[in-house]
Amino acid sequence: MKSKSMIGIFLLLLYVACGITGCATVKIWSSSPVIRTISTDTFDAGLKPLVKEGQSFYNRFQFSFKNKTDMDLVIDWQNSRYLQNGRENGRFVFREISTDNLDNLPSDTVSPGAELSREIMPLQLIGYERISSLGKQPGGDTFGAGIIPEGEHGILLVVNQGGKRIPVKIQVRITVKET
Repeated sequence: MKSKSMIGIFLLLLYVACGITGCATVKIWSSSPVIRTISTDTFDAGLKPLVKEGQSFYNRFQFSFKNKTDMDLVIDWQNSRYLQNGRENGRFVFREISTDNLDNLPSDTVSPGAELSREIMPLQLIGYERISSLGKQPGGDTFGAGIIPEGEHGILLVVNQGGKRIPVKIQVRITVKET
């Protein structure tokens, strides 16, 4: 009888504690697959969602590319597109991009046998961050990569090889579970 009373008291205390603290749930982001890679006769390319530092959500992608030919390949960022749930939803940006060149994104030329790796962010998900949240003084960067929501996400990658345009889709599925 005493143990039933103790269990009852414990459950009552747990109920009260949850009422006071709200028993917050934690969201956990995951990607399937963790990294999506594609391989053609011309190149290998990969896309992996990256978690924001100190957080649990994805806010950008690691893009990797390897030229398997004996001639230069050009990644056309101006015509490559962010894919969200099967639809084109703007372009990608990366650290070297400023508001001055958003309308004319530079291409990346990848030499024969060379590799390229860069963090890319969907332009549509870029958002304002308070300077204080970045730990910076006024005049510092005030924009950051936003949360990539649940769903299918990827890139319509456009590669140019000697004037020939090669479009390829690379996609992952992001899920969010509450615990």
